Amino acid sequence: MIHRGKFQFNTDTDYFKYVMEGYFRKIPPIPTNIYLNQEEAQVEENRIKVATHCHFPSVINTLARDPNFKVVEAALKNDFWLLVGELQDVLGFGKRERKEFARQEVFRVILVLLMFEDDLDVIAEVMRNGCISTQMLTVYINLLKKRGRGQKDQQMLKEAQKSLLEKKDRIVKASDIQKSRKHLTDPAHQEALLEKLADPDPVIRRAISNILVDIKPIVLLDFVRLASKPFPTDKILVQFNILTQFLHLIEKRDPLKRIPLSELPVEDITESEKSSQNLAE
Repeated sequence: MIHRGKFQFNTDTDYFKYVMEGYFRKIPPIPTNIYLNQEEAQVEENRIKVATHCHFPSVINTLARDPNFKVVEAALKNDFWLLVGELQDVLGFGKRERKEFARQEVFRVILVLLMFEDDLDVIAEVMRNGCISTQMLTVYINLLKKRGRGQKDQQMLKEAQKSLLEKKDRIVKASDIQKSRKHLTDPAHQEALLEKLADPDPVIRRAISNILVDIKPIVLLDFVRLASKPFPTDKILVQFNILTQFLHLIEKRDPLKRIPLSELPVEDITESEKSSQNLAE
């Protein structure tokens, strides 16, 4: 259960949907400065009412900096401010810092960036974040289609659709990995995992590495041998990437357990391997 002021949400997705549908890129019918400079809006009582009940983020943000502290107090109690508005300071950082925030799994910060960020590079980082599920991206895509304002929206829509496909593909691969990790001594499953060690998705590569870093040395040796076999000419780069991943992987094994000769299948031990083992001992 997620609690935000008077609000309760069962899941992050419920929270995301409520906030996005209520406030995503909502703008007043007339510019904010004109809206708030109307004669009626200058009256303190009316200004407090606007700060309390308004659903336009730009209006609430302006009133949160109003000279009248009563208006400011009302704005800071607005539902929008309680749900996401108070974290908007992240938007004031430079692009590099915002991209770094986009990579961190702090859900409310991610939500603020997705709601208000205009830089496509930062938006792309946000959409790749593990906090954003396929359901959330679907909500976001539908809102963009509904709003449909200009070229920027089309670019954001294209990026969101691309991220959605990538996340769906990741889910399928993750399912395959879970199946294969139960059969680590099976050559077919070893080969399936090995191929994913060169996957372009860093999350998938990391998932495979996390499995291989803790397996028994004798099983790891099977993977190394499989990776060292000749690859087809058009897969040389794939093999290079796999072997590179193994180098990083071996460094992580702390300590890397030495494999006793007694654990190795006798028929698979070559003279050179025996010599290497003897030298190690």
